[in-house]
Amino acid sequence: MISLITQLAIIWRPFFSPMPILAIGIILTLLALFNAYRSFRFKPILSIAACAMRLLLIFLMTLLLLGPSDIPPETKIPTRSPLTIMLDTSASMQNKDVEKNSRIRHALTYWLNQDQLKKLEADYDLSFIAFDSSPKSVSYNDIVSANPTIAAGSKSSIVQSLTQTISNIPKDQDNSAILLLSDGHDSESEPFGSVAQLAKAKNTAIHTVTLGGVTSKCDLALIAHASQPYLLANEEGNINVRVLQANANQSKTQLTVTSSSGEKTFPIQFNGRQSISLNIPIKQEQPGQYEYQLSLSPIEGEVEKSNNKASVFIDTTDSHLKVLLVEGEPYWDTKFIAHSLRKDSRLSLTQVTQVTHKRKETITTRSDHGTPLVPQNIEDLRAYDVIILGKGIENVLDESVIKLLPKYVTDEGGRIIFARGRPYDPLSSKGIQTSSYLSIIEPVTWNSGYHYDQTLQIESAGKVHPSLTNATGNINIETLQEYLPKFKVVPNIAKVKSATRTLISTRASMTGTKGQPAVAVMPAGHGMVTSILGDGMWRWRLAGHNNKDLIGVYDRFWSSMVRWLVMGAEYKPGESVSLRLAQRSIQVGEDISFDLLCRLPIQPDKIMASITDPTGEEHFVALTPLSTSNLRFRATWTVEKLGVHLVKIHQADELAKPVSAKFNAFELDLERLYSSANHAEMKQLALRTGGAPLPPDKPKQLLDMLQRYRAASIVPPQPYYLWDSGLALFVLLIWLGTEWIIRKQGGLL
Repeated sequence: MISLITQLAIIWRPFFSPMPILAIGIILTLLALFNAYRSFRFKPILSIAACAMRLLLIFLMTLLLLGPSDIPPETKIPTRSPLTIMLDTSASMQNKDVEKNSRIRHALTYWLNQDQLKKLEADYDLSFIAFDSSPKSVSYNDIVSANPTIAAGSKSSIVQSLTQTISNIPKDQDNSAILLLSDGHDSESEPFGSVAQLAKAKNTAIHTVTLGGVTSKCDLALIAHASQPYLLANEEGNINVRVLQANANQSKTQLTVTSSSGEKTFPIQFNGRQSISLNIPIKQEQPGQYEYQLSLSPIEGEVEKSNNKASVFIDTTDSHLKVLLVEGEPYWDTKFIAHSLRKDSRLSLTQVTQVTHKRKETITTRSDHGTPLVPQNIEDLRAYDVIILGKGIENVLDESVIKLLPKYVTDEGGRIIFARGRPYDPLSSKGIQTSSYLSIIEPVTWNSGYHYDQTLQIESAGKVHPSLTNATGNINIETLQEYLPKFKVVPNIAKVKSATRTLISTRASMTGTKGQPAVAVMPAGHGMVTSILGDGMWRWRLAGHNNKDLIGVYDRFWSSMVRWLVMGAEYKPGESVSLRLAQRSIQVGEDISFDLLCRLPIQPDKIMASITDPTGEEHFVALTPLSTSNLRFRATWTVEKLGVHLVKIHQADELAKPVSAKFNAFELDLERLYSSANHAEMKQLALRTGGAPLPPDKPKQLLDMLQRYRAASIVPPQPYYLWDSGLALFVLLIWLGTEWIIRKQGGLL
């Protein structure tokens, strides 16, 4: 019987071994026959009918336990799957190290030719991404007609481009795949692990083709720029220098810096490091524009020496930094601030104090001729580089001048320091009016109430800010924080504005948790605001009496804060016109932009900019007004030649003196400098995402592999129980119930 069952056309999937099932069925059959034999003498016809129903039920239950099943017809045509082809178009793909072809040419000729793409299109929905610094969607026609010159990107962001591409894959998209054609060199040296995890989470296989080999050419490159836009006479500054090497791990070279002050040399030993950074100290005694020429001695076997040179330009001014200090409620804070600023020989201080209700006191230190004392209009405000506001300024300045302070900051690029928290009385009518004018440039919004004797904590932004790093003197920033005196009173703050950076915050005395900002800075339009958000900084001045390491901290803080604000301003001290270059060192092929800023309006048809390139050719560039006020103009120009360029402003009758600036154009291709292919990372990326690393000389393997992946993705049809339906179960239950009723009504139970 078993052999007969197994020969049927259907599939049998018994719930357990067939022999026990058949044995139970036989036993139940014999019991049913015995029961019918006993009742046959009394009711023969009914007994036979009931026995027949019971035997049929036993047969059906035995059949059910044997699990008769069927398999639906197999579907051999899988759905079309998406395939994204990503092509690296960075400059390193121009290296000719793949079967005597460049990497990009090999990719286009062998992997992305029309025949190959047509075969892929038969089964896959293709999309194309070209990437260097960022990914960009391209069409089929763009790829087929692409020229190897498309590989010109100065940066290769493989991880970032993959992350962005995979993130854009819809969640419900199954069996998506990526073919990555690249040399595996990521300019940011980002590890591939994060993008591999993302691909696995999105069920996206990445198949990689690594193009190129290990390059062995030696090369050095030099990058240099000034750490500040200009210097004051006799003030020290720095030139930030970075020296890079390729395949010269143990080489030595020498950096030579030449200027009007002479020549200095600095030995450089790489010792296996890929790059070395150093700061070159500079200082000039007289005002003017100074050029520093930097050069590296070539190493043995170096193939490209043009990137061993750079020029840096530094402007030096002898003008004093003009500072105005306004105080309406004199206290120790104002007295100590003024005393500290007078010690700095580079500052010109005008201090205006409301001594009594009817009397103002004005004290000037190193004031240049013609500097206004108490500002009366916007022109007077422009004369100051930094304005420091104490308390009760509504008692010192006219309302018309207070209304101009936001304009002075946001439109004129001015700098303001709120030295004692709120510079006005929040309860007086004049103070409330002043608050409505100044709230736009305050770094916080205020709440009612005060905190007292607040411990201070230097935040991460403060630990790198010049006002605090210069204030430390001979101690480190952690020691300074440990001994900083408390703030006496700190008004309660309701909200910190989004652009605000906290340098120092208060700290809850009981729990030690962060409280609210105590010293903060905030950009406002074209200007900058610093706010001391409480009273008691004057205690820093006295801290030196108890700890000699804190002597001078207070003076250095205020001097450095003022200098930091002025050095970042749009106008140099004493200037009414400023030519601001976005960069003083720029890569050849990039666009340089520069702004002409004027304190007084100039008609656009009366000014013109020109750029003289290293060959002496002059290129005229139109200046475009940035607003209807004709106070700001901008020009943009593409740098095409290596070397020093001169920017001039012409035909500006309103200018008191000619305005010009220089910049240096360098040619540094990091993509070509570090161009070795990264086979290991590309292989691991493929294996970790369920893809395959493919050899660059066998593009046909891609088609074979995708067919195997495609076949593996076909889910075979699953068998199902024939009785697994509502109708079958319903009939079985009806049959069982009918038999029971017949036996009950017939007296067989």
